[in-house]
Amino acid sequence: MAVINGNYMLLVLDGNTVGCTKSVTLNVNADIADASCKSSNGWAYGIIGQTSWDVSFDGLFDPDGTTNFTTLLDEMIEKDSTLIAEIAEIDGTGGGVVWRGSVLISSVSLTADMNAASTYSGSFTGNGPILKSTIAAS
Repeated sequence: MAVINGNYMLLVLDGNTVGCTKSVTLNVNADIADASCKSSNGWAYGIIGQTSWDVSFDGLFDPDGTTNFTTLLDEMIEKDSTLIAEIAEIDGTGGGVVWRGSVLISSVSLTADMNAASTYSGSFTGNGPILKSTIAAS
C-alpha cells in the first residue's frame, strides 16, 4: 500500500502555492435525487444530480508570503472569478497527480490569539468541473 505524506499535497492558486498551509481538504459532493416509488418495496433508490466541489485550508499567517491571507482577501473583495485552484499530489520524485478547476473564494479568516502564532483559513468553491491530470517526473 502506498501512502502519500501530507507534506506532498500542495494547494496552488493561479500558479502560486498558498503560503504556509498546515492542512488542505478537497471535498467532491453529489446531490442525490430520490428515485423511489411504490414498487421499490420500501427501499430507497436515488440518482446522481448535480456534482460540486470545494477546498478548505488553514495555515500560518506569513505577511511576506506570495499568496497569503492578504492576497486572498484582496481577491475576494475584488470578486475575482477567474481564479484557478490546483491540489497537487507531488510524489517526492517530481511526478504526481493534480486536480484543477476554476474557483470562487467563499471565505477567509484570520486568527490572532495571544502568545500564539497568527493563523488563517479559508475555503474555495468550485465554479464548474474539477479535472484530473498528471505531473510528469522531472
